[in-house]
Amino acid sequence: MAAVNSSETLFRGSSSQENVLPSVEFSFSYSPFSGGRATPPSSSDALSDPEVDQLSLTSTTQAFVQNLRLSDHQSGTSHAPGASLNSTQRVSELGPGSHTTYRDLYNATPSPANIPPTEQREQRPQTPTSPLGGVSAHLQDLNLGDSWETASASSDHNSDPNLHELSVRGDGAETDSDYLYNIREEELPQAPIYDIRLQNALRNIRGQLTDLAHGMGLQEQALDSTTIFHSLYEQTLSASRFTYPATRTVGFIGDSGMGKSSVINSILDIEGLARSSGDGTACTNIVTEFRSVDDEHPNNYTVEADFMDNFEIEELLEELLSAVRKYYTGAYREVSEPEEQENIRSAARRAWDTLLSIFPDQPELDLDFVSQEGENVIEPIISSLVEWAVARQDSRPGGRNSLQYSVVANHADECMKQLDDLMADGRDRRKPTVWPFIKLIRVYLRSPILRTGLILADLPGFRDLNYARVRATEKYLRHSCNEVFIVSTIFRCTSDRSIKDIIRRCPPNQPIRIICTRSEDVNAKETARAAPVAESKQIQGLHARIEALEKRIRQVRTLRRQTAGNRNQNLFAEQEILSDQKDALELELKRFLISRRNLRVTKSLLRAYKDLQIRVFCVSNSLYRDHRAMDPEQASAYLELSGIRELRRYCQSVPADAQLRETESFLRNQLPATLGSLIIWASASGDVATASRAETLRGVLREADQTLQRALVSRRSLVRLAQESLEDRFKTLIEQEIRNSRKDWKDDSVSASRDWAGWHHATYAAWCRHNGTHETQKQSYRCWNEEILGHAVTQLSNNWDAMLDFVEDKKDNLSQEILDLFQGLCDSIEEHNDIAPDTLRGLTLNITARRRCIVHTIHSTLDDLIFATDKMKLDTIGGHDSSYIAGVMRTVYNSCREQYGTGSDLRRKQTMNRHLTSSTLFREFAKNISGEFQSLVERAVNRLDQELREEIANVSQDLRASTTIEREESEGWRDHRYAEELRQKVEVIKGTLDHAWTLLREVRQVTVASD
Repeated sequence: MAAVNSSETLFRGSSSQENVLPSVEFSFSYSPFSGGRATPPSSSDALSDPEVDQLSLTSTTQAFVQNLRLSDHQSGTSHAPGASLNSTQRVSELGPGSHTTYRDLYNATPSPANIPPTEQREQRPQTPTSPLGGVSAHLQDLNLGDSWETASASSDHNSDPNLHELSVRGDGAETDSDYLYNIREEELPQAPIYDIRLQNALRNIRGQLTDLAHGMGLQEQALDSTTIFHSLYEQTLSASRFTYPATRTVGFIGDSGMGKSSVINSILDIEGLARSSGDGTACTNIVTEFRSVDDEHPNNYTVEADFMDNFEIEELLEELLSAVRKYYTGAYREVSEPEEQENIRSAARRAWDTLLSIFPDQPELDLDFVSQEGENVIEPIISSLVEWAVARQDSRPGGRNSLQYSVVANHADECMKQLDDLMADGRDRRKPTVWPFIKLIRVYLRSPILRTGLILADLPGFRDLNYARVRATEKYLRHSCNEVFIVSTIFRCTSDRSIKDIIRRCPPNQPIRIICTRSEDVNAKETARAAPVAESKQIQGLHARIEALEKRIRQVRTLRRQTAGNRNQNLFAEQEILSDQKDALELELKRFLISRRNLRVTKSLLRAYKDLQIRVFCVSNSLYRDHRAMDPEQASAYLELSGIRELRRYCQSVPADAQLRETESFLRNQLPATLGSLIIWASASGDVATASRAETLRGVLREADQTLQRALVSRRSLVRLAQESLEDRFKTLIEQEIRNSRKDWKDDSVSASRDWAGWHHATYAAWCRHNGTHETQKQSYRCWNEEILGHAVTQLSNNWDAMLDFVEDKKDNLSQEILDLFQGLCDSIEEHNDIAPDTLRGLTLNITARRRCIVHTIHSTLDDLIFATDKMKLDTIGGHDSSYIAGVMRTVYNSCREQYGTGSDLRRKQTMNRHLTSSTLFREFAKNISGEFQSLVERAVNRLDQELREEIANVSQDLRASTTIEREESEGWRDHRYAEELRQKVEVIKGTLDHAWTLLREVRQVTVASD
């Protein structure tokens, strides 16, 4: 009877969605750095681990640990939602008693109604009634023995893939919300930017700005581009469209077949958009970004491809040829390890298929052509390949001279077709092959997941790439990814060598996350055999109850065939009840098996990478996909068990801090400046000066304008002078250091090579085949590129640190120069306050606001430059594949690999020595570094120059609008009634802005208190 009472307790009130799994989130995101701590009860010693119990675990883990225990004599308990939160987490709950969902975001706008016909015709999915609603009332009729905790529905419903796209159509697609799980109702993480009060305040501001811009657009002056009012209308319209401006990139990387693309599809809640290796598409070799639509890409879907330039094409062809020749020449005979032989064979076939795809109708291209042997055969082969490739550039989208191609789509199926066209194989003779020369694809789409500034990047695993793609992918990983998610299956993650390889390629302090896919694939019988006695009994007991229910269902089904009337109807009702009970038990068994293994795998990974700040997510794409189209109550248990929802919540925490900073700048700088300019325009006729006094004032303001123009937008502006000083400092610290020290560094590299020269010829050759970075059972890990640099690492590291300090100082100095400049302008204007006191007081206040905008722009731009410069530093002193020294050594290793046969060991070492003793090694090294730094500075200065010009134009506009001569009609006076109406509306918005600013400070204070 205790079992019956326990089950009744669990199922009572199950019609409420949050009570489907009343006290547990099965999302499995464990981190030794998360808040909270799990303290397993003594009844579950088999699952506890003293070492891992000392780790701090997430609230999800706490809830799981409390609900995982299945004891034969333990009664089930139900916890109120949120009961598992610890005190620290309660403090960080920022909203006033409610959580923020995607629908609550201030920029949650309806998506377009342009839906493909297949979606317009889709029908409500036929899902069975939830077993949780009526099971408890009839569970007493079933004598199954031991108690069990919670359960939910399962379904064999096969959902239409198009159903997944319904969730990204925007707030307008509500007709299906009663039966289809709506991702917009998911909770966002508890970060300050997602505080519901702040979101509501931002929505109010945006709405008021939209109304204001609409009213301004109806005025005649808004159509006249020569008026100040037209410019103010454009500024107001831009402010009304403010959305999350900052972006943060989460990169997903892993070997083919690990479920990486499926994870991205699950996070996006769109089936099939990220193409997997199982699709047979080439896009699995290309970095693909998924971004939110923006002003430049406003359509439902936009696919944008960046093409390689001629230098990059030549490097790609060199590496494809090298991969082919490793297998199809005598060099293959020198490889003795079976695993390496297979890797070389697979890489050669992929490279050859790629060449055939690029040149499908080139009669000279055959294996004999690319595998010619003898001295000096490589250069003419490469020359021919490059010539053929350049000749085919006319057929690529956009033409020969275009390095970017963009195409729009109305819905997901059309977008997928556009991606397929880019990945078409030229051997089908229908479309030219372009994918080998694509280096990056960006897909812009309407998605609530991406509206927060999150960018999801699908990165190919390194195992299946040629070396040119390896270098490009590694550089993206190191330079563009804010966090890296390494994807592996739950079966191999603890022994997956690619995880260590990817971690080694990441820069220091890079946040690392590990995603273990296929968590649902666990066998009950095998688990029971290997589990401790107590757990084995639980599994066997649940399995026995399921079999008993199945047997009873078969009996009832047989009886139904033999009866009719009321008796048949009663048996049908009993069969339905039994089926619901079986479904609930199957979910309970699945939940126990998945949760048990997830915890064990997580513990193992935390131990293996205890020195890193890793976090582990165990997920099931199939559980998410198969139950996604159920009604919300049925879906909840399985979606939480899939781990996708928790992973999605975590991803939203990545851009949260950056968005808060940008929102703070908007509320403190940009918006007050725009509102101040509107007030100046509307109030310009308030202070009317005589002609002589107005002319005096205009002279002052004109001089102020000219001072700003000279200081900030001329060819000798403060920004351009800063650029010169940065470039001069770089030449002194980096270029000159390399020039002065390269002879000593060359000696270091030759000395290091003598050590390698003493190795066995097979070991030496293996390192050359792996571009200088390798390890074997007999020889530990060595990176020749790092050893070539020698003492240069310390010297260059110190000088790069000095360079970074100089950029920091330049940022502070430039900001101070701006402050002094604007203070001088305000002082000169205030000397004439008596001419137009109210107007000039407002003008100086707004000049201060514009100054803050400029200082913020300077800080933001130079902070980005500092970030990029720090990445350059690591590429300069490191030996990883995308480092500068690896780029210089790439052709050296290729030359060494071409040495095989009798006497090859000596020729190989002579080739290496000849290159290391050459004066061109560090000269090319310096040239590449200098070129990239100059490009970085030029891009930063151009961006800064453009934004400063816009701000100075706004200040100039305010200066012009600030004086009105007696009997002269200002723009505002032409319709003084509207000007007064505008001023009143702006004052209302300023009140809303003050409220939002107060809320923002409050959520920041709460965060500080929580920390």
